[in-house]
Amino acid sequence: MTLNKVLRYVILIGIFATVFIPLIVSGSMFFPFITGKNFIFRIIVEIMVGLWLVLAYRDKEARPQRSWILIALTIYLLISTLATIFGTNPTHSFWSNFERMEGLLGQIHVYLFFLITVSVLKTREIWRRLFQTSLAVSVYISIYSFLQLMGKFAIHQSATRLDATLGNSAYLAVYILFHIFLSAYLLTTSKNKFANWIYGLITGLEIIILYYTETRGTQLGLIGGLVLIAILTAIYQRDLKRRIAIVFLAIIVVLGVGFFALKDTSLVQSNRVLARYTSLLNWNGFVNQPRFMIWNMSLQGFKEHPVLGWGQENYLQVFQKYYVPEMYGQEPWFDRSHNIILDNLINAGILGFLSYLFIFLSALYYLWRLKNGNGEDDRIPRLIFIGLLAAYFFQNITVFDNLVSSIMFMLVLGLIHTLYGREELARNVEPPAPVKFGQKNKNDNRANQPEDLTSLVIVVAIIISAGSLYYFSVRGVMVSQTLIRALSSRTPEEQLANYEKIFKYKTVTGQTEAREQFLNSTLSVIGNPSPSNEIKNRFFQLATTEMDKQFALDPNDSRQRLFYGSFLIGLGQMDKGIAELELARQLSPRKQVILFQLGSAYLGLGKNEQALTLIKQAYDSEPNYNEARRMYALVLYYTGNTALADQILGSDPLPFINDDRFIGYYSSVGRHDKVVQIWQERLKEDPAYKPSNISLAQAYNKAGNRAAAIGVLEDYVKIDPAFATEAQTLIDKIKTGQWK
Repeated sequence: MTLNKVLRYVILIGIFATVFIPLIVSGSMFFPFITGKNFIFRIIVEIMVGLWLVLAYRDKEARPQRSWILIALTIYLLISTLATIFGTNPTHSFWSNFERMEGLLGQIHVYLFFLITVSVLKTREIWRRLFQTSLAVSVYISIYSFLQLMGKFAIHQSATRLDATLGNSAYLAVYILFHIFLSAYLLTTSKNKFANWIYGLITGLEIIILYYTETRGTQLGLIGGLVLIAILTAIYQRDLKRRIAIVFLAIIVVLGVGFFALKDTSLVQSNRVLARYTSLLNWNGFVNQPRFMIWNMSLQGFKEHPVLGWGQENYLQVFQKYYVPEMYGQEPWFDRSHNIILDNLINAGILGFLSYLFIFLSALYYLWRLKNGNGEDDRIPRLIFIGLLAAYFFQNITVFDNLVSSIMFMLVLGLIHTLYGREELARNVEPPAPVKFGQKNKNDNRANQPEDLTSLVIVVAIIISAGSLYYFSVRGVMVSQTLIRALSSRTPEEQLANYEKIFKYKTVTGQTEAREQFLNSTLSVIGNPSPSNEIKNRFFQLATTEMDKQFALDPNDSRQRLFYGSFLIGLGQMDKGIAELELARQLSPRKQVILFQLGSAYLGLGKNEQALTLIKQAYDSEPNYNEARRMYALVLYYTGNTALADQILGSDPLPFINDDRFIGYYSSVGRHDKVVQIWQERLKEDPAYKPSNISLAQAYNKAGNRAAAIGVLEDYVKIDPAFATEAQTLIDKIKTGQWK
């Protein structure tokens, strides 16, 4: 077997291996649904790059042919690179983090994957085999999802929305979306009736799975893509295909009208999936949804940096600066706009968005031509891919890309580039005659080369692949795995050794997450009486050193400032902690959780007026936020303004019966009658809960009602006879006044 053949086959194995990546779940790594997939993909690409460089040097047929799609992807990568260089945090823009693993580094790998794929896959048949393999993997994932629906496997992200091995219902939804259209493509281009029945069954199964992901944007994208295909089919096709398209459009109209008419009925409202759509029909409900608020914040950020944006992965800076208090009920920190248009505007400005749009337009340019190069009528497959691109773009308006969707997008673009991006369909390419290393050969497609530099190219390729493997992938894998070991360490010494190993890798992906986890570990160790003072000091010194490095790289991260300030306050270093929280407040002045932490710190120092000002600001910004209302009332109580506190809490005397802070306050001012009421309310929810019964007895005792306290204990003995001895001991203390 010739060297060229070996290189080509190994690269083919790598390309085919990528479609199995959605199956990877790495429990030994931090973010098991993300990191394993991404590192395996990067490793495959980095190995293929070295092999491809040698093959492309030796064989002109293994070099990418120019197309508008390739040009568009290249422009997009170049603009992303400029946005990273001139962005607000180039380091984070390049490396990203374990939770996303994107950034410029991820984009480069995806681009190289496309480049290699279109250089090697040159025939219609090999593309069919690749998509058949990917479809088989999607069937496995669909069966896994179906077993989740049946309760056989756990759902990871939520209680009901299927997520399979992708760990996120939106990620699963877009993956299934691609394969619904790919199944349709394979069906329409196959002449095997049995295979067509299989493709039809797969399509039906995956539509069901998509439905139960409850991902509205992707579901609407599928419907929109199918409607677009039907409209174009009705326009450009004749006879049976045209009639089928018209019937399909009529069915969609009827279903849409029917849903609108029945939206308020129990038939719709009792269905969890359908009920999620009704909120979209109410304009006020729609604009008050979190994503609409996020989109408004993103537009504000875009206006500030309109040309090249903020740089990849820097959305948190937009979020913290333009945060709206109405977002209080959502996750505390957003790192995406959840809208591909706005994400591109934030990441790389108007240039980034236009270059992203150019990718779609370049693909549509080739698909819109109704005849391919050899004159074969190819309309339906082209229309299917037009529908897929429309569905994918639409669903991305409500979500963002991930590695798996990026791989599928590159594969679809690669097929369009190969089959429709040239004047002639690709043909099978025979490998050149065997060539020995260092030997010239007129048949090796390198006639214009002055000499054979294969050996030198191999050395360069090895250096590139080996260097990128270690620097971009192996180190990250080691950090991720070591972080898991650190979190599961049995002793503080073992834990510290693992963290020290992590931090030696410096700016590699995952350092931020490791530092966050280390702060929590340090608090746990210092709060534990068992470890020695030496170990505690080493933990603390390493924590402060690493956070100094973190802020040297990114001084404008309010989230990290909040974590570190809270960490310092937890260790009693109030002044330093407050200084960090004040910096966090400057970066995100309307973020309630920062105001809460800072106000509580000032209250602990007896600076009541400063505390009151901060907590009042949080409350005034969004009075419907219960936590803000509670905090404001508590500070008012502690500052002596009980009348206003009662007014803030409302007419209900016990609005927050599950909030121990109110028990603490009422106990501190001798309002034991209030404490009694709170425990009485809690016992209504669980009368047999032992700690609540004991706490109620204690509250009665402190309120001076010894008989009631004894009665509570005696009643609980009837529920739990094993408590009799302990109850008698407490009763004796009550009678003698020893239970305080």
